Amino acid sequence: MSETNTTQTETTQEPLLTKMSIKGLGCKPTGGDPKDESKPNDLAIIIGKATGLKTGEGSDGRVWQALIGSFRGTNLATQKSFRAGKLFLPAGIHEVVEGMVRTLGDSGGSVKFAMKISSVKSTNPIGYSYQATNLMPIEAETDELSDLIALTGGTVKSLPPASTPPPASTPPLAKKAK
Repeated sequence: MSETNTTQTETTQEPLLTKMSIKGLGCKPTGGDPKDESKPNDLAIIIGKATGLKTGEGSDGRVWQALIGSFRGTNLATQKSFRAGKLFLPAGIHEVVEGMVRTLGDSGGSVKFAMKISSVKSTNPIGYSYQATNLMPIEAETDELSDLIALTGGTVKSLPPASTPPPASTPPLAKKAK
């Protein structure tokens, strides 16, 4: 099986979540690494392309805001990966990506990001808070095709030639015998 087919098969087997969050990934935040609380407890890797925002109101009257797009999250304790079209990041981290999505405006585009989410010891009532480490710079692309344009050098002439030239002529179809 080719590498492309393997990747496609693996991604189609990842369960889809109706909404992704640290809790939804099954992560267990604590006041730091269970073996050494002075170190962060690495919880998840979340990557994605956020294309918009969705606002709603919960049954308790609280207003929520979700990132909309295409997201993949991996629980680092279980190594299980999930995909979703709606994402809730921890407070403070969420607003960084949300702010960049707001800069896209109505012109479209996406905000690409990849980050590791960890919990660290804190003096707050729950005993931990979240931190994020960017695995790549957070980037806003206002042109959906910019990565493909960059790959091709911006012109069709720079595309590599096809590996097999098309046939000079198409052979006629055989007629069915009656």
